[in-house]
Amino acid sequence: MGVGEVTLSSTIAEQANLERVPEGVAVPAETFRYRMEDRPACWLTGVVGSGPHANGGEWVRELWARFLERADELPEGLDWSAFVSPCHGRETEFTCYLGFAGESPVPASDLPDGFVSILIPAHRYGVATVSGYQADVTAVYGDLPRWIEGQGAATDREILWLELYRERPRPIGERIDLEIWLPLR
Repeated sequence: MGVGEVTLSSTIAEQANLERVPEGVAVPAETFRYRMEDRPACWLTGVVGSGPHANGGEWVRELWARFLERADELPEGLDWSAFVSPCHGRETEFTCYLGFAGESPVPASDLPDGFVSILIPAHRYGVATVSGYQADVTAVYGDLPRWIEGQGAATDREILWLELYRERPRPIGERIDLEIWLPLR
């Protein structure tokens, strides 16, 4: 299965309730493509938060708001063409980073208070590029690992997965475009 019919938005956006389809609105299926892709190492500079899944909607929404309010404090040299959100989930909680990628770390002395700069090592990923509404994210996050397995590969849950947003997150109820990058073993 290389192409499917679904719509999508981000798990992190779902946790933050950044987007919902209004009741009574028909949601047309969007075409998205899966692919395998190698991504070189990069440095992510931004903010980080961790918390339980149970109240993820609250703390992730606050993390996004804090990052968006202060993103202009970041130093030059970062790739501002996409918001990058590496995440790692565990049984009861998860960690979410929000920031911009760069080719080298930002020295601690140049980081605004409360910001971090972390290395994201090079990996091979299964990638879905999609557009849609919040209700569709579950389908993509469920289907992409099955597609990866069908390609003879497996996801690696020990490695950060990535969400890339080419546009600033939108208000609740609007469509969102992003890429989901699931790391492979």
